[in-house]
Amino acid sequence: MSERIIEIKCFNQLQSDRYHQWLGDLKKEKRITSELLKTRNKLIKEAKLFSNSTYSITDDLDLKVKYNMARWLYSVVELNRLEHDQFIGTWEYLSLVFAEEMLKDQGKNPVGAIERWSPSLQWNKYYRHLLAGPWRFYFSIYSRMNLDNEEEANRILKAILQGPVSTHGDLFEAIASRFEIVSNPSIIACIMELGWVENKESFYPGFIVKIKGSGRLRRLIDLFSQLELTYDLDALSKEQILDLLPTRDKEVFYDRKKTAK
Repeated sequence: MSERIIEIKCFNQLQSDRYHQWLGDLKKEKRITSELLKTRNKLIKEAKLFSNSTYSITDDLDLKVKYNMARWLYSVVELNRLEHDQFIGTWEYLSLVFAEEMLKDQGKNPVGAIERWSPSLQWNKYYRHLLAGPWRFYFSIYSRMNLDNEEEANRILKAILQGPVSTHGDLFEAIASRFEIVSNPSIIACIMELGWVENKESFYPGFIVKIKGSGRLRRLIDLFSQLELTYDLDALSKEQILDLLPTRDKEVFYDRKKTAK
């Protein structure tokens, strides 16, 4: 079994500018051409090494899967203690390293918005980065949840971090775009309780849609936002938050979950 060795580096401003130029060329070509590959390899080689650690990736680890990528990034300890001036340059460097994993397989614009490839320091845009967003969620779960075992953490993470790295999907977008949700493990546990069907290993049909209404994730998010105005949800357990939700709404969630089993 072969291994891929990754060094942790950081772009300076000049290298960042060249990276953005590379992205512009990639948008035009819609694929990594031989010329773009040469430029990429040169940028990766020239980037500044700020850690002596190296990390390996074996062939059996599919990093096109969002959960697998987030888990691997969590193992890169340097990411947990990035200085402010290293933040953007490091994530841009990693985006270049994992460009194949981040590109969409199809569509007119496989690159997408710039926030997918260069993270913003603004919270409402930070999560959009295809690597930093899932990593931050993974980190939040492990650092804030009081779990008896790693199996429960992985159950939650696999459920939320579904799908390919190349797109966040409606579920992750709805959760990660709201700091009060993504940073609160009790709320995440409520979402799992009301929508996740264990024997199907998925959320019930209709739970994750871009419309509001009874039995929908976005309805649940609205309810959490309303409760935030009165209660400190960070201080409450999953059971306490569930008790605060309207009875009728809970009945709809549980009925649809039961039907999906």
